[in-house]
Amino acid sequence: EQSDVGVLFVELAQAHSLAIGRSPREVGAIMGTFFKTVGEVTDGSGGYSERHDLCAVLCMFEGPASSTRAADAALGAGRHLRDRLVEELPEVAFRIGISVGASVAGWIQATRRFEPRSICAPESEARRLCELARRDGQSLVASERALVRASSAEAGLWSSATRGGATWRVP
Repeated sequence: EQSDVGVLFVELAQAHSLAIGRSPREVGAIMGTFFKTVGEVTDGSGGYSERHDLCAVLCMFEGPASSTRAADAALGAGRHLRDRLVEELPEVAFRIGISVGASVAGWIQATRRFEPRSICAPESEARRLCELARRDGQSLVASERALVRASSAEAGLWSSATRGGATWRVP
């Protein structure tokens, strides 16, 4: 079944250099705080999160296609997560990308088991927005598509930026 989904992808910037000048205990504490904070914010916004790679998390927020719920949840969670990470991990850089769009949920057969999976373009776009945020010196970037699908109250909290023909939004 197809539905609208808000996707938030968050990653620690320069994660491989976290261990430089830090003890394993310190790195573990940073990682623990990062994953705990992402989980708390995602859960509090009605979404679910899934760890990706070593230092990244994919967060999903669903809503009916005719609703602004998925967009508002993802965008609001992104702003709240940015504020929490700045407060709780001020010494660590991170990037957040947000997109919204159609998704099909289902089970994908892996070699030995079926895995639940949401198949959607917004996931790829959210990852690319993290890269854009890194290159542009931002910690949080949302697609124009996400803001178009958001309520006017949420969209009003963001401003547009354009570079290289691409438009995105920052809070």
